[in-house]
Amino acid sequence: MTFITGIIGIAMVAIFLGFMLWWVPAPPLIVIMVSVMALLIYDFVLALSGYTVAMLASLTASGLSRNWSHLRAALTMPFYWPLSTIAACVAFFDLLVRPHHWWKTAHGVSLRRRYSAPAPAKGHVWAPKVALRGRA
Repeated sequence: MTFITGIIGIAMVAIFLGFMLWWVPAPPLIVIMVSVMALLIYDFVLALSGYTVAMLASLTASGLSRNWSHLRAALTMPFYWPLSTIAACVAFFDLLVRPHHWWKTAHGVSLRRRYSAPAPAKGHVWAPKVALRGRA
């Protein structure tokens, strides 16, 4: 989320400084503009390396455990982060405009089967062992 909002923020600052530089061509504004562009490049490289490390960590954990169920989630992470940023921006906008509105989630519409726990072995009764005070 910080990646997209950081780019939007720095882009707005760059546009503002671009107008200021066009209006008042001064050497300090040129230095500030170059600094902002350097920060934009630094922000991009830092975010990209962080996302890459997160994906590699997820892929490594999936490979070492030989549990390939998380492979799809690891490969779709680059789509998840921007979409979660958009969802957070929409939620913030709704909080400002309609603070008492609640977007309800429809549960139970998944096409997947419900998970059912395996039945215990025949003749096996599970009961927690509780030690009572004063009794052996």
